[in-house]
Amino acid sequence: MLKMLVLYQSAIIAGGVGAAALAILGMHLATRDKAMQTICISQGAMLGVLLGLGVVGLGDENHLIHLGPYSCAILVSTLTLFVSEYLASRRMASQNTFFIALFAILL
Repeated sequence: MLKMLVLYQSAIIAGGVGAAALAILGMHLATRDKAMQTICISQGAMLGVLLGLGVVGLGDENHLIHLGPYSCAILVSTLTLFVSEYLASRRMASQNTFFIALFAILL
């Protein structure tokens, strides 16, 4: 059993360092009340990848090397950021409600 831990030694160390870094980032986002906004942006990136794959075409066997999915992900996630910032700046109520609605639309 202890010999198997040697196999995962680097993964355990990387996981510990990554967990500490992500905890600091998560704390920052939670204090700024922007946690749901990051989920919206990541969902926008996923939608962009799917749109990019649709534009490039799934039948092409080398579709992963094209820049279509990547550039569409950047474009749609940036557009999602601007829309969510616009919604957050215009409302006095809880911003998470609008972020959840935007997430549902993107889903």
